[in-house]
Amino acid sequence: MLILRKDSLLMANQIRDEIIRQLKNHQDLPYREFAKKLTPNTGRIIGIRIPLLRQISKEILLSDPEAFLEQTKHIYYEEDILMAMVTAGIYRTDIDQMHWIRKCTSIISNWAVCDTLASSLNHHMQNESALYQFVLACLRSSSEFEQRFGLVCLKTLFLIQHEDEIPLLLHSVHYNGYYSLMAAAWLIAEWACTNPDAAYALILDFDAYPSIQKKAIQKIQDSRRISAFQKKRFADLRTQSADTDQQS
Repeated sequence: MLILRKDSLLMANQIRDEIIRQLKNHQDLPYREFAKKLTPNTGRIIGIRIPLLRQISKEILLSDPEAFLEQTKHIYYEEDILMAMVTAGIYRTDIDQMHWIRKCTSIISNWAVCDTLASSLNHHMQNESALYQFVLACLRSSSEFEQRFGLVCLKTLFLIQHEDEIPLLLHSVHYNGYYSLMAAAWLIAEWACTNPDAAYALILDFDAYPSIQKKAIQKIQDSRRISAFQKKRFADLRTQSADTDQQS
């Protein structure tokens, strides 16, 4: 199903409004209620499932992605998701991708838009070293979702090549909210899949943030990529922490 009309002159200057109109025509009301519960404190939600949004983002990338990005008004949850998808996809064009990554990150107000952007970027992007420097800036930010963006990018793009820096980077963040704390736990759990000894040492040393410790251990227990031996080893950390709390 094509959302954009290829024969229309509105493509250049009204692409955003046409997309919103078409999205409303494909509204899924039960899914809208589900999305409201999944992403609380989010703005207006039309109710469009992610697979359809991915299809639409591909159509935008084939038409006039920069026009869409410039016209986005951040009124609807779905247009911010589309902005994230399109921003991640413009690496094949001559559009300045880092400009739009910075722009998109600045408007993030929920975990779904944050993770869509961070998880959709890949090693084929235009300037990976510039992204890494931006990730470091996000980790120094006081914004909960800029911190989360930086942490999710570390997990998805830079975990292996910069793993020697991970402990210092995680300790340097002044965590400002639930979603940045949970992103740190997610990163540690992912690291446990490839370097369990380093992840173990990091959790052991993260007693300033018990919520990160507990969530990382929980995610490790839920993982299908970690052996039963390692899961028990990490679970024992949780037991040790509980015993310490009782003694104190």
